[in-house]
Amino acid sequence: MQALQSTLEILSVDIIPLVSSPPGFIAFTNSLLHHRCLPTLRSLTIRASKWNTVLTAPEFRGLFVLHALEVLHISNITSHELDDTCIADAAPSWPSLEQFHIEAPEDIGPTSIPPNVTLAGLIPLIRHCPELNSFSIPIHAKPFDVNLLQPGDRNMTIEYLHFEASTIEAPAAVYRRLLLMFPKLEWIVTHHLLANDDEEGWGYIREVLQESTDSWDSDYDH
Repeated sequence: MQALQSTLEILSVDIIPLVSSPPGFIAFTNSLLHHRCLPTLRSLTIRASKWNTVLTAPEFRGLFVLHALEVLHISNITSHELDDTCIADAAPSWPSLEQFHIEAPEDIGPTSIPPNVTLAGLIPLIRHCPELNSFSIPIHAKPFDVNLLQPGDRNMTIEYLHFEASTIEAPAAVYRRLLLMFPKLEWIVTHHLLANDDEEGWGYIREVLQESTDSWDSDYDH
């Protein structure tokens, strides 16, 4: 990190777990705390070299110092230790955020721990990151009290959502809340789901979205 220029704007890092302590991710985030690149770093890509690497809450919070971030892409990392509080604390730290991606390992399986971030946990991202146009994160999609949404808590840009390794309950109620949050939503991409019930639940939402799109296209043609 000492060799990095003070005007660094884009950084890509491969995290290689070591037997020694501290782990690579913590060492990296700690090195950012006092580095001159903090005010200028706009894009950060982090990829774990091992599929079973876990992104812990303290490691994630170490990135909050990057207030100029526009793009954050973390891949091949298990993120079940993150929760709604982590996302709520992160969102005000990144007011210019445009792309936010936390991607699960491709070979994640049914024995994996389900995510702790819920659908309601995405509200702070909509509220504090008005430039957000693309994101993906494993979530547990369940209905929430719509009174949690304040006037203006909607994203009018995002048309596609990516929920990898995500669980769902009460799909019809989740669908209604998704449309409140993302009125332009057209499609949801899901991969590496953990159970058949989740396949069916997300499949229901995709089917309703497709019917809505087909209906709109039909009305437009007439």
